[in-house]
Amino acid sequence: MIIKIDEEIDQDGKAISCIDQFWFAIRDVEIHVNYLQQTSHDRAFYVMDKLASLPQRTLRKFVFRYIGFLVSAMGFAPNQQYLRRITKLLDYEEQEMALEVVDLNHCNVKITKKLISLVSEQHKCLRVLCLQTTAVDSDVEPSDFLSVIQLCPYLEELHTFYHCVDHKVIEAICVGRSQPFRFLSVAHFGISGKSSPVDTWKHLIDSQAQVEIELKFELVLGEPGSILEFMPVGLPLASLHLTVSEKREFGIELRSIASQFSATLRHVTVRCTADDVERASDDLEAALTCLVSNCNRLENLHCNFALKSEVFRELRAATSDRRCTLDILSESETKETPELEKPKKEKKKRRWWKWR
Repeated sequence: MIIKIDEEIDQDGKAISCIDQFWFAIRDVEIHVNYLQQTSHDRAFYVMDKLASLPQRTLRKFVFRYIGFLVSAMGFAPNQQYLRRITKLLDYEEQEMALEVVDLNHCNVKITKKLISLVSEQHKCLRVLCLQTTAVDSDVEPSDFLSVIQLCPYLEELHTFYHCVDHKVIEAICVGRSQPFRFLSVAHFGISGKSSPVDTWKHLIDSQAQVEIELKFELVLGEPGSILEFMPVGLPLASLHLTVSEKREFGIELRSIASQFSATLRHVTVRCTADDVERASDDLEAALTCLVSNCNRLENLHCNFALKSEVFRELRAATSDRRCTLDILSESETKETPELEKPKKEKKKRRWWKWR
């Protein structure tokens, strides 16, 4: 059951009525909250309190996310109140555990050691754990996620952060599991001042475990270092997500990635942080062309930079005979907006892409 708590699509709160009437049959719950609406928060509180108070908790899947036009002001949402309710909802201490999926990727609820410990100790049947929120306690460390992997023998998919992964975590993923681990997503918020991950990934590369890796980076102008430092040769990289400032050049890095990981790369997202459509540089256009040409297993390419019409057509032609979804923007689509030549005029709003 997907509960979209948004006054614009459910003014009367009919989703709440479903919870009241059919709570005994609910197995999967996805709560989507418009974080700019106070009424939406109040209703979300009610749903979480209701689920946490049920005499018999039968949830198999719990997903919580913010919806609406996401801006940097996510802090307006009452995140501490959500954290308290989510912690209570996941606390099944006196009942047999049943939760298999917990997904908090698309919200701003702070990930704490207590929350991670609660998951690892009480949810032994967990298969998917997604904790890539935009806030995480500074004291959360690899040992916290190592406990999750060791105590949840059926876990097969984990979304976490770079500073929460070390060689012990990788070794636990690769060796002696009841259920083969299949997908690890690692988010890097900034790359400067971080150590090389060669030792971290070594066991995964040497063991040739069938684990797909997803890497997410936020790149800003003037930040030293290269994302290539975090991608040793042989890494089974399946998905790459780049969030970049409009002036940060990364074409050379993208071309190197297209060459080194052509055999495994299937999903690529390049998202600009600017509020308006930005024209792609010649370097980026060349890199995208190289990416499509080299990576025969590529299934999805998302890019919200405006591409020259000839480059747009070239990319379309290169993927016409294979199953590859291109979500790209041609310069010709913005021909009625001269702001690409004159930045002072009103610009066409760009589309936003969400991470997996």
